[in-house]
Amino acid sequence: MREESIKAYETIKDNGLLSKRRFQFYEIVYENGPVTITRALEIASRTIQSNNIGSHSGRFSELEEMGVIESVGTMTCPKSGHQVNIWMTTDQLPTKIVKKKSEVNRLREENKRLKEQIEKLQGFPLLFVE
Repeated sequence: MREESIKAYETIKDNGLLSKRRFQFYEIVYENGPVTITRALEIASRTIQSNNIGSHSGRFSELEEMGVIESVGTMTCPKSGHQVNIWMTTDQLPTKIVKKKSEVNRLREENKRLKEQIEKLQGFPLLFVE
């Protein structure tokens, strides 16, 4: 394991830089990497108390977006026969996740903005350029 990755792990752990559940999955990757999501979830099912461990696969996307794990390749899953990512921890500290707005919320905001513009323009004559 790389020295920088060890330092990042210790800093994340000592300073509580990840939520409890994210850290549990980060630690599984750190201790068992390189690892697939399937393998990590198998480990998690033995070490993490949860009603539905499978529902936690989204932690990998979050941890990747935060920069603390990365895909280092792919392999053929022996169970499914599909190509799957292999994950390792990085030497980075977590960055904040930028939440993407849903299309519905984006359209609502755009609609609100346009209504505000219309209200500002009411009472002004419309000019048409030919």
